[in-house]
Amino acid sequence: MDFFRRFMAGRYGSDPLNNALLILGIALIIVARILGWAWMNVFILALLCLCYFRMFSRNIQARYAENEKFMRWWRPVSNRIRAVSLTVRHTAISSVRSAVSACACQRARERL
Repeated sequence: MDFFRRFMAGRYGSDPLNNALLILGIALIIVARILGWAWMNVFILALLCLCYFRMFSRNIQARYAENEKFMRWWRPVSNRIRAVSLTVRHTAISSVRSAVSACACQRARERL
């Protein structure tokens, strides 16, 4: 473990852009396997090589600038996804609550 710690000293490491690239790579691997697109493996390999290049790079300023540019694009997308998710959750919870209260009212009427 000490060797890896010394090796990574002064290198950029991972960031949200790397995480997004890795998730994209995994999604493309699944799609390529399902659809049988062997040609996509070259693109996936290039994407994964880019991830490792960014992770092991010593040019921290350039990688930071790339990540900031990505985050300026990703933050609004992420906020919109979060807002839609919360709206869907709220709608689902309120519909469940109304169904439960309707069921409770029906049980109360049956008791009378």
